[in-house]
Amino acid sequence: MAQIITILSGGVPSPQGVIVPANTPIQFYNQSGQTVSITFNPNPNSGSSTLFQNVGNLTNGSYSSVLTPSSANGATNYNVIVSGGGSVGPYAIQEGSGYMIVLVTNNDAEPDPIAIPYGGNLQILSSNMNQYNLGWGVVNPFGAGNMGQTSSNVYGAQILYFGYSLSAQAKPGGEVGGGKVIIRS
Repeated sequence: MAQIITILSGGVPSPQGVIVPANTPIQFYNQSGQTVSITFNPNPNSGSSTLFQNVGNLTNGSYSSVLTPSSANGATNYNVIVSGGGSVGPYAIQEGSGYMIVLVTNNDAEPDPIAIPYGGNLQILSSNMNQYNLGWGVVNPFGAGNMGQTSSNVYGAQILYFGYSLSAQAKPGGEVGGGKVIIRS
């Protein structure tokens, strides 16, 4: 049975972040009052592949086709494009124990911002083998003592925003980067 995600007014989905068992298909139901499209972001570690196929021109009051994941354990962000109203998101879907991946290259993080579901998995990888220090600003979403872990379950409330900063350990010029993680439920 497919996990239903309902698109509400303004293109906001319910739920905004969801974890489903591995290989669970999803389906969108549009209750926004307008035609919407859903675009999935490619996994930054695999080029242009996405976990689900994009959904185009979903009219109000209709269901999308059932979307089957391309991986049993994966995670993705998506945006909802409202006809005449722009794009809203990112929102998150995690299949099984998959990880939402942030790829860091020369202190630039992609994607940014990134969304993960409440209780979801996050993995931050270096694409160029540089080692980066990771700082979470005021609140460490992984809890005390877990700084520097590349993956962990996170905690949160309805929607939490965590900014992070990156600094290369042996990089000339001491470049600094960063990004934002949004935890959604």
